[in-house]
Amino acid sequence: MGLTERYLKELKENVNVPNVVLELDLDSGVRKFGFHTGGFFDIVPCLKTVSSFQSKLDTKKGYTTRGEITAIIAGRENFRELIKGEYIKNRRVTRKDGFVAEGFCYADYAATYTGIVTDWSRKGDELTITIYDDLIDATIKIPEE
Repeated sequence: MGLTERYLKELKENVNVPNVVLELDLDSGVRKFGFHTGGFFDIVPCLKTVSSFQSKLDTKKGYTTRGEITAIIAGRENFRELIKGEYIKNRRVTRKDGFVAEGFCYADYAATYTGIVTDWSRKGDELTITIYDDLIDATIKIPEE
């Protein structure tokens, strides 16, 4: 994962507004959900929370669990069509991190996580989706020391 110069410059600022965007690949196209629109017309600002990436290592038993994140989409009007006819389970999701700043392009957002939707639940006006890392790039060899 490479970071652009603009991303690094914004990261060094003392005050900035971070933004997370989830790209959900559907049959009807890619839907983007974020904390803020970031000045982009195709991002729906409806994310309530996105958890941090979690992988668990068990050194005694010698196994690991796949990484997982959960996200909450707020507002029934934002997810009604998703759960009605798009079948979001097993769909690819890409998490992109960036900043809300003047001159910050969508190409400057860094893709920090990719996985598939393994579970979802709705409670009132909130949709919670669970995304597991499907290890799509697990074939990349780790460089020797």
